[in-house]
Amino acid sequence: MLFVLNFVFVSLFIGGSSYVYAGGEREERLDVVTSVTNDKEYYHLEYVLTKENIISLEILTNTQFKINGGQFEVLIKKSMFPIGAPSCKSNIILRMPWSNPEGTNYELSIDEKYEVYKQIRKASEAGEFYSVDVVVELNPYVNLDSGELKLTQCNVFFRHANDRYISYTGSLK
Repeated sequence: MLFVLNFVFVSLFIGGSSYVYAGGEREERLDVVTSVTNDKEYYHLEYVLTKENIISLEILTNTQFKINGGQFEVLIKKSMFPIGAPSCKSNIILRMPWSNPEGTNYELSIDEKYEVYKQIRKASEAGEFYSVDVVVELNPYVNLDSGELKLTQCNVFFRHANDRYISYTGSLK
């Protein structure tokens, strides 16, 4: 049976999309998408943030958010994150990368990130039925080990390219 499962995983992985057993408190199957850019593989997935899996989120005003270049962190329960992190002794830090104020479309980038931040904040404070879907980039702290993706650190990032949050999986448009 294990051979069959590994074969299915490898077959799907080679095709650009793979399913990984999520483990932890939630037993579900998870779609990890592989994109290749400049001959480098990037692994990303859709993840649902709720009051149940968010431990903390810093409260920022719009002005503070802009001063921080759109950076913020969400602390997530390790047991509820679908990718294993055997080296991580604490919880998972989901980080939104900084945007360069000198970059093109800076204001648009910050506005988009602030909308995501506000939705996450609402999910962290709301009842059990409110959630927000986000796209997480597992690189650079991920390895493929015996057909299974594992985090090497306690960090993951919101999917991000050209100073902007990317809200979808698959190849960049």
